[in-house]
Amino acid sequence: MQNLQNHLEKMISASDEPFILLDTEGRDLGSPNGRLSLIQLGLGTTTYLVDALSYPAAIPKLKRYLESPHLRKYVWDGRSDYSELQHGHGVTLKGVVDL
Repeated sequence: MQNLQNHLEKMISASDEPFILLDTEGRDLGSPNGRLSLIQLGLGTTTYLVDALSYPAAIPKLKRYLESPHLRKYVWDGRSDYSELQHGHGVTLKGVVDL
Protein backbone atom coordinates (compact mmCIF):
# COMPACT_ATOMS: atom_id res chain seq x y z
CA MET A 1 0.00 0.00 0.00
CA GLN A 2 2.86 2.35 0.81
CA ASN A 3 4.29 1.86 -2.69
CA LEU A 4 0.92 2.82 -4.20
CA GLN A 5 0.67 5.94 -2.04
CA ASN A 6 4.25 6.93 -2.95
CA HIS A 7 3.48 6.42 -6.64
CA LEU A 8 0.34 8.58 -6.36
CA GLU A 9 2.21 11.36 -4.56
CA LYS A 10 5.03 11.40 -7.14
CA MET A 11 2.59 11.39 -10.04
CA ILE A 12 0.52 14.23 -8.61
CA SER A 13 3.54 16.41 -7.92
CA ALA A 14 5.16 15.74 -11.32
CA SER A 15 2.19 16.40 -13.60
CA ASP A 16 0.07 19.44 -14.40
CA GLU A 17 -2.91 17.17 -15.11
CA PRO A 18 -2.44 13.92 -13.19
CA PHE A 19 -4.88 11.10 -13.83
CA ILE A 20 -5.55 7.50 -12.91
CA LEU A 21 -7.59 4.74 -14.47
CA LEU A 22 -10.06 3.39 -11.93
CA ASP A 23 -12.27 0.32 -11.81
CA THR A 24 -13.83 -1.70 -9.02
CA GLU A 25 -15.12 -5.23 -8.85
CA GLY A 26 -17.43 -6.93 -6.42
CA ARG A 27 -20.82 -8.48 -5.87
CA ASP A 28 -23.88 -6.33 -6.64
CA LEU A 29 -21.93 -3.08 -6.39
CA GLY A 30 -24.05 -0.09 -5.46
CA SER A 31 -26.91 -2.16 -4.06
CA PRO A 32 -27.77 -2.58 -0.37
CA ASN A 33 -26.29 -6.11 -0.41
CA GLY A 34 -23.26 -5.14 -2.49
CA ARG A 35 -19.71 -5.96 -1.48
CA LEU A 36 -16.60 -4.32 -2.87
CA SER A 37 -13.81 -6.83 -3.39
CA LEU A 38 -11.21 -5.26 -5.68
CA ILE A 39 -10.03 -1.77 -6.58
CA GLN A 40 -7.92 -1.44 -9.72
CA LEU A 41 -5.81 1.68 -10.18
CA GLY A 42 -3.82 2.33 -13.34
CA LEU A 43 -0.99 4.84 -12.90
CA GLY A 44 1.11 5.33 -16.01
CA THR A 45 2.42 1.89 -16.97
CA THR A 46 1.70 0.35 -13.54
CA THR A 47 -1.54 -1.25 -12.41
CA TYR A 48 -2.28 -1.76 -8.73
CA LEU A 49 -4.84 -4.28 -7.51
CA VAL A 50 -6.11 -3.58 -4.01
CA ASP A 51 -7.91 -6.45 -2.32
CA ALA A 52 -10.63 -4.65 -0.35
CA LEU A 53 -11.78 -7.86 1.35
CA SER A 54 -8.36 -8.80 2.76
CA TYR A 55 -7.25 -5.22 3.35
CA PRO A 56 -10.31 -3.03 4.07
CA ALA A 57 -8.05 -0.38 5.66
CA ALA A 58 -6.89 0.45 2.13
CA ILE A 59 -10.11 2.30 1.34
CA PRO A 60 -9.66 5.04 3.96
CA LYS A 61 -6.01 5.35 2.89
CA LEU A 62 -7.08 5.91 -0.72
CA LYS A 63 -9.95 8.26 0.17
CA ARG A 64 -7.80 11.39 -0.06
CA TYR A 65 -6.81 10.54 -3.63
CA LEU A 66 -10.22 9.34 -4.77
CA GLU A 67 -11.88 12.51 -3.47
CA SER A 68 -9.27 14.89 -4.89
CA PRO A 69 -10.73 17.05 -7.67
CA HIS A 70 -7.14 17.69 -8.86
CA LEU A 71 -6.54 14.03 -9.69
CA ARG A 72 -8.66 13.05 -12.69
CA LYS A 73 -10.15 9.56 -12.56
CA TYR A 74 -11.09 7.81 -15.77
CA VAL A 75 -13.75 5.12 -15.35
CA TRP A 76 -15.85 3.03 -17.70
CA ASP A 77 -19.55 3.06 -16.83
CA GLY A 78 -18.69 3.98 -13.26
CA ARG A 79 -22.20 4.32 -11.83
CA SER A 80 -21.99 1.22 -9.67
CA ASP A 81 -18.37 2.01 -8.71
CA TYR A 82 -19.37 5.51 -7.60
CA SER A 83 -22.44 4.27 -5.75
CA GLU A 84 -20.55 1.54 -3.89
CA LEU A 85 -17.73 3.85 -2.85
CA GLN A 86 -20.15 6.59 -1.79
CA HIS A 87 -22.81 4.59 0.01
CA GLY A 88 -20.74 1.65 1.16
CA HIS A 89 -17.52 3.39 2.17
CA GLY A 90 -18.19 7.13 2.47
CA VAL A 91 -15.90 8.01 -0.44
CA THR A 92 -17.20 10.71 -2.80
CA LEU A 93 -15.36 10.45 -6.10
CA LYS A 94 -14.40 13.83 -7.57
CA GLY A 95 -12.71 14.69 -10.84
CA VAL A 96 -14.32 11.74 -12.63
CA VAL A 97 -14.49 11.30 -16.40
CA ASP A 98 -16.84 8.43 -17.22
CA LEU A 99 -16.09 6.93 -20.60
